[in-house]
Amino acid sequence: MAVNRGISWGFDHPAVITGAVLAPAGLGLFFHIEHRSDAPLLPPALLREPAFVRPIAAQAMLQVGFVGAMVMAPFLLERRWGFGPTVIGLLMLPRPLSFAFCARLGGAHDSRHGAQRVVVTGMLLFSAAMLLAGIGAQQRWLPLFLFGAMLAGAGSGYIRPTVANAATNAAGDDDLGIAGGSMNMLQQIGAAIGITVLTALMADSADGTRFLLLHLVAAAAGLAAAWLAIGIRDHQSDN
Repeated sequence: MAVNRGISWGFDHPAVITGAVLAPAGLGLFFHIEHRSDAPLLPPALLREPAFVRPIAAQAMLQVGFVGAMVMAPFLLERRWGFGPTVIGLLMLPRPLSFAFCARLGGAHDSRHGAQRVVVTGMLLFSAAMLLAGIGAQQRWLPLFLFGAMLAGAGSGYIRPTVANAATNAAGDDDLGIAGGSMNMLQQIGAAIGITVLTALMADSADGTRFLLLHLVAAAAGLAAAWLAIGIRDHQSDN
């Protein structure tokens, strides 16, 4: 609630403050129960396995920047260039298209080049893309902004199959569902944080420098994700 309702209700709203206070306590209680359970929802042993934690943590961190910047883009296109909804919708297409194409490419490169190399490469590409998009937004260079947005989709899509494979391989056949569910949950949390933080910092501004700084925040999330991804274990080492 603190993340999701902070913007619309205000971060000083009693319910938002209560949610922020109760969240750590609830998380601690959850893990306490999990450790005592004979059939835990999220086995504690998995959380002690870096080969499982690193991929999903890196993916969640990348989502902070990727989804935050994606949600910010329509406002940017309207405020910096004055485009309407139809044009904005068309200009948003390169990002998901490059995401889909590069997801297929990343899946093929996973077994060929190794999981760690694929994921770190994709996340560094995303960070570079955010820098380009931010410069394009600041200078009102539309082609550069769109190129950066397209590269952001490419970087995020490129890693997606590899991250999923790394997490599920680490979890093992008995916990495939847990691995997939955990990854999806953390992705959604990362996306919610990214949307909340970037849109709150954006506010109603049309200033180019602010949009550049917001893209640098997204790029920093990508760099943090790349650092987490350094610990990902290549699948070949399991064979």
